[in-house]
Amino acid sequence: IMPKHTGPKPQEDHTLINCFSIQQIELHIESLNRGLQLSPQKLKTKCLEVLKILQGHLHGWVFNTPVDPVELGLPDYFEVIRKPMDLGTI
Repeated sequence: IMPKHTGPKPQEDHTLINCFSIQQIELHIESLNRGLQLSPQKLKTKCLEVLKILQGHLHGWVFNTPVDPVELGLPDYFEVIRKPMDLGTI
């Protein structure tokens, strides 16, 4: 006979850590410890590549331009969103 479980329901593991070998994790930690090895210009170039991919995504259009709170009827938008940002402004 199995004892009745009375505690909280176990959570499903959603981490990726178990997908990697110890060697892969150690290599990743070493790379983090070495720090940033890209020049500011190279880093900017890489970030712009990612930005273009995000802007071109099927659902990316919603993030490409600033929100128009008047058009959308959001009178408290700037009270809720203190520092609005969109991908086109970046």
